[in-house]
Amino acid sequence: MQSWGGYHYGGTYAEAVPNVLPRSLYPGEKPATLNESLASNIGSADANGSISGWGYSPVAEAYINFGLAGIPLVFAAFSLAFGMMSRLRGLGPFGLVLCAAITPEMLNLNRINMSHAFQEAVFASALACVLLLLARILQRAIWGKLVLARRGAFSSRSCARPAALSRPY
Repeated sequence: MQSWGGYHYGGTYAEAVPNVLPRSLYPGEKPATLNESLASNIGSADANGSISGWGYSPVAEAYINFGLAGIPLVFAAFSLAFGMMSRLRGLGPFGLVLCAAITPEMLNLNRINMSHAFQEAVFASALACVLLLLARILQRAIWGKLVLARRGAFSSRSCARPAALSRPY
């Protein structure tokens, strides 16, 4: 890995943020991700020039960024992120939907690099938030109650429920 120019010092993690933009919206040429760089260095593009079939594990990406010391540091950061994600459920329906949208991407980290995992997590979370907002709007339209209360747009205590669902079984 050193022959590729040395350690990236977190560069692949930082590139994940602007790589969320699609190629059509990205200003200029979108930088290659780790798996694309590996495939182009090996020469594994197909006849159409597309590169697929290569992935980086979190261990390899941590090593490329920070060397051997980076592996436990990156996994400690992942542990903190997983711990914070477990607290999302306490935010009511919004947190529960966000947790459900992000969890598959956290499981995907074993086979794809951070750039792709971050991009998928952002898109899945955005879609989940839009669907939750549409559900709130439909809920208000159907049951005629104000869903957006003082506590916040997605507060679980402000949910309008039909009387049949409010009774305990």
